Amino acid sequence: MTAENRSSSTGNMTQKGTGALACLLVAAMIVMAMCGCGRGKVESSLEDLRSANVVVREQAIVQLGDLDGRSATGALTEFLDSSQPKGTRLLATRALGKIGQDEAVPILIRAIPEDDLELRTATVEALGMIGDVRAVQPLIEQAKQTNVQLTAIWALGNLRCQESIAALTELLKSDDKFVRYNARQSLKRL
Repeated sequence: MTAENRSSSTGNMTQKGTGALACLLVAAMIVMAMCGCGRGKVESSLEDLRSANVVVREQAIVQLGDLDGRSATGALTEFLDSSQPKGTRLLATRALGKIGQDEAVPILIRAIPEDDLELRTATVEALGMIGDVRAVQPLIEQAKQTNVQLTAIWALGNLRCQESIAALTELLKSDDKFVRYNARQSLKRL
């Protein structure tokens, strides 16, 4: 190989290397933008809640629940509105339960749906995860509903108050062996 060919060959490799490096940098910037790198994860997810893309919003809701985004409680409660898609409402309800902020309790209580078993179960579960005694009466009411009864019994066992003890003790008299068993388990946790 002549010196001229080597020089030309080296120049081509340099151009190819520069091109590959540029591609890597662009790819890294795209990934960083998508994951919100450079910003806090909670802040990035809060920003994503305003996205026009429902998938981006729902991913942000899940991330906030996983990140324990306490500062996001207010923003997440907005997604409990009945005008939101059911999937979004479910994700927001579960995220609020994971975060566990007491400020979500009154909103979750008002959001207990009458007509949707899946949403009602998720809401009862979220109230149990938070464990605030303001939920005791709504949970006692839900414990009377056979389709969410076992979830409500579990939730009552997380409240640690006299009213939940009384309600669970009463459920020990049920004809249903599963109700009795779960009431007994919840009482053991108190």
